[in-house]
Amino acid sequence: MRGIEPQVWGQLEDCPPYRVHSTDLVGGIDPALTPKYVKRMEVQANQFAASLLLPKTHFSYDAIRASEALGLRDKGHGLIYVDDQKCNLRSFYAVSDKLKNKYGVSREAVRVRLDRLGLLNDARRRGTKLDSLMFSH
Repeated sequence: MRGIEPQVWGQLEDCPPYRVHSTDLVGGIDPALTPKYVKRMEVQANQFAASLLLPKTHFSYDAIRASEALGLRDKGHGLIYVDDQKCNLRSFYAVSDKLKNKYGVSREAVRVRLDRLGLLNDARRRGTKLDSLMFSH
């Protein structure tokens, strides 16, 4: 692809393979574009953005440094472990705040990239009130 530097393509190598479907190429509102397809495209967009904006080598280094600065270490569950306990949520938000501020991306992009690089073990129950009550940003 023209316009993208060769070193950027190296960062995209850990994006999952993807085949273009006819429902992906729409010029307007397509009734076949169900919420399932929209969610799939959103996940793929997040993975692509995370790979492009958060270079593997630099991002991994920064994530490890941020974790070490907080005294986090792998206790058998992964370097950055988050579940529904307040202490683990605080640690995850502290690390992800540093990374999202440094790289100018969303917390979700940071979470996706940490996960794809094997640096995050996210064992939270989705939709719990604790996460939304503790952190309103």
